Amino acid sequence: MLALKLTVASAGRILLLSAYAPPGPIQVPTGDELTSFSLFIDGEVGTTATLNNRFIDSSPNNLTVTATFATEQISQSAFSPFGTHGWCGRFASGASYLEFGHAVSSRYPHFDFMHNSTATFTFECWFYRETDTESRLIENTMNLNTNTGTRIGIYATSANTTSNKLFMQVVGTTSTLAVDVRSSSEIALNTWTHVAVTYDRSIITGTAKIYINGILDGVADRGAGNANNVSARYPLAVGGSGNISSNGYTGTIADLRISNAVLYNSNFTLPTSPVTASSATTKLLILQHQNSRIMDNSINNFTCTQVAASFAGAIVPGSPYKFTMYSSSTGGSAYIDGQALIVSSSTSLVIGESDFTIDCWVYMRLTRTGSGVSFDPAIVSGLHSGVNRNFYISGVSGSLGFGTSTTRTFETPNQIPIYQWTHVAVERSGGTMRLYVNGKTEATTSTNLPNLTQQNNLVIGVGRDLSTGNLRAHISDLRIINGQALFNGDFTPPTSMSTATSGTSLLLNFTNGAWIDKTGKSTLSVYAAAGAVTGINSSVYKNGNASLRFANGNFAFIRQGLTTIDLKKSDFTIEFWINFVTYLTGSASSNRKYLVCYNRNGGATITNNPLLIQTETNKIGLYATSDGSSWNIANNLTVFSGTPTTSVWHHLAVTRNGNTIRTFANGTLVSSTSTSLSLLTPGADTEMTIGSAECYIDDFRIYKGYAKYTDSFTPE
Repeated sequence: MLALKLTVASAGRILLLSAYAPPGPIQVPTGDELTSFSLFIDGEVGTTATLNNRFIDSSPNNLTVTATFATEQISQSAFSPFGTHGWCGRFASGASYLEFGHAVSSRYPHFDFMHNSTATFTFECWFYRETDTESRLIENTMNLNTNTGTRIGIYATSANTTSNKLFMQVVGTTSTLAVDVRSSSEIALNTWTHVAVTYDRSIITGTAKIYINGILDGVADRGAGNANNVSARYPLAVGGSGNISSNGYTGTIADLRISNAVLYNSNFTLPTSPVTASSATTKLLILQHQNSRIMDNSINNFTCTQVAASFAGAIVPGSPYKFTMYSSSTGGSAYIDGQALIVSSSTSLVIGESDFTIDCWVYMRLTRTGSGVSFDPAIVSGLHSGVNRNFYISGVSGSLGFGTSTTRTFETPNQIPIYQWTHVAVERSGGTMRLYVNGKTEATTSTNLPNLTQQNNLVIGVGRDLSTGNLRAHISDLRIINGQALFNGDFTPPTSMSTATSGTSLLLNFTNGAWIDKTGKSTLSVYAAAGAVTGINSSVYKNGNASLRFANGNFAFIRQGLTTIDLKKSDFTIEFWINFVTYLTGSASSNRKYLVCYNRNGGATITNNPLLIQTETNKIGLYATSDGSSWNIANNLTVFSGTPTTSVWHHLAVTRNGNTIRTFANGTLVSSTSTSLSLLTPGADTEMTIGSAECYIDDFRIYKGYAKYTDSFTPE
């Protein structure tokens, strides 16, 4: 809608009467596009913070909390164990997978119903496939040498007529196929696909069936192979072949269920919410990533073991189902990577030999290794006069521990998992100290209990000397209670943000960030030189009530590793509003500003940089590469023609729909190009950046798997 804008000089004379688009409400996507919503930064004012470096202690003490950083801030984000964005498991190929089941007389009988003489089962899951290599979704290996058992996976591109098609095979004791069923359709990359496979050995015709997105897509009769009536020698593997260092799956998996009954006999409606156990099925597995952890929600409650690469089954934000956008009530976290939070000295933190509780959630991104205590990543240090950590992750074993200075008082026997939210706690109750992991007592001690005489500032994320024990992790809901042992035994981890209770000396919910991704899927850090005009601005904005303000050379970068914004060959949309304060022209490279870029350290260079939107002398251009050596997909393709007017909001968008890439300026189709190439995969830990120019940016959005615009449109 257009309105009339009246500009009045100080003397009251009318200087300008013009049409303009007034600020509007923020448009939140609905329907199918919501599941593709990968990034949403709107610069809303919901706190008094202008960046992400304001940390509020919600305890009655309201202690001062400051961050140590030079130009890169500690990131506060919407990523939390209480997020409403949904969860899934991420796999990274190779010899990396999850195992389920426990040995009984050196065998694993739990999934015999998938291969014995009375075999009957249904396998189903959602998966988001990222590579076209041959891979296994599951495998139940009978004997490694004969490669017998049950396997479900996808053939590679090189498999000719079976390329990219789903298959299920049951291999008998003589290595002869008892059944071999394949889908008619190819499995697409970079999109959520639902698959269901049913098998009933008692039926000769139509023994096995494959359903793709609820539609029957493959049928096979019973083969000549005999049944396996002996239990498997290995646990059920998810995301790989188990004990075989090949056929690893790359992508994400959600809601995997194995039932000992045929649940589908005809086409069916896809689930719109997580699956549950059926009363008709007793032997099953329901692998879900709920409450921010990997768990089997079936009646068996199998323990999950991560094998080989620690990234197997990593908990990441994302779901095939529609999700609820972020609000501060769903929690937040701080991402610490070499920096520290310093809490002002307070008598409320002097614990001495009293009872106490410290608890929080951690999402480890890296386990440091080394022999000395300086390698112990610190969650909390400074409770004792020594320079090193108190509550920590061991650099030797990766386990949870508590100690003073150079003494490790006690530690848990098992490693804290990487890429999963884990609730950790330590408490003292009288003469006993306990360490808890996800509500379970993992270690106790009644000897050499420390006298915690805190004398200076408390430090979070590194040793008190600010140089040893660097943590690389997200921390959520950090709480210190002085004078009370809160748990006194096993407990259920909290399912919502903590609030201050009696004796709470410190409470950091980390919900005070200003630059956040409201999908909850990414974490932003801000690079800002000292004195730079960078932050949230509530005076200049397009929608809502604020925008992001950048100074020249300053930018926000998106921490990868949760859900990597790797667009490859998928449909996508990148769109945002931009208002230039100044627009630099001239041939000097310093005048070219990368508004969107993947290579933070290398700037606008092509290495590890699949896509770049950059200012030019008389245009804004798009660059894209498949090989990292030439801009062979797009080379300065026009996004905006001419020099953008300053102090005016411009809407820019880039989309891919199939093999067509299009650019739009203020809703008008500007350019298009055709390509069958896949965008280069960003390098490890490569971070997408936005900003760099002196400008305001509002409503920055990325959709992966959804081309929002294919023709001219009216921007929102």
